[in-house]
Amino acid sequence: MKNKLVLFTLFSVTLTGCSLFYPINTQVDEFKNTKKTTLEIGVLPTENLINNVTSTNITFEKCVSETGETLTAYFVLNRNSSSFKLDKGCFIKASGKSYETSISDQETTNRSQLVSRTESSSVKDSTKVKTESKTMSNSFDWYEEKFIIRFTPEMVESIRNTNELTFRFYLGPKQATFRISGTPLKRLKKILSI
Repeated sequence: MKNKLVLFTLFSVTLTGCSLFYPINTQVDEFKNTKKTTLEIGVLPTENLINNVTSTNITFEKCVSETGETLTAYFVLNRNSSSFKLDKGCFIKASGKSYETSISDQETTNRSQLVSRTESSSVKDSTKVKTESKTMSNSFDWYEEKFIIRFTPEMVESIRNTNELTFRFYLGPKQATFRISGTPLKRLKKILSI
């Protein structure tokens, strides 16, 4: 009996931990008469060693209103400062079907971060001990692309029935592919059923 209790506790903690990594939030807006459910997922590109895109955060939003239901994805995509601009279109693949769609409300922001560290060392000679400090700084520059993708009802139905959701973006001659499967995809399917 004690072993079953321990197993049940571990199972519960595991499930709770998964839901904490991909939290689902629901808000009812009485002014717009809508119910919005969101899910945020962080994804690395499959080509992260050979392209100029480092990561993306995707916030999926399902909105229920008097006129029906919509699914929208808000992207924050990080690309190197030496990369080409993001094309205005992209592809989505789910349930073996590929959909070409457009990117809307795109804005690009230049970001930079200065990282500094100080190292100290002691030098002793016959007269005294002398401490030296050396500061090293590195500057990192990148672009943050913010944009929106709106899903058609056919795309939403494909997402409900897929084992893997894929987004493909193009930046000049290079591409960035993001795949969503496993727990993040299960959480996305959950907001589609709410």
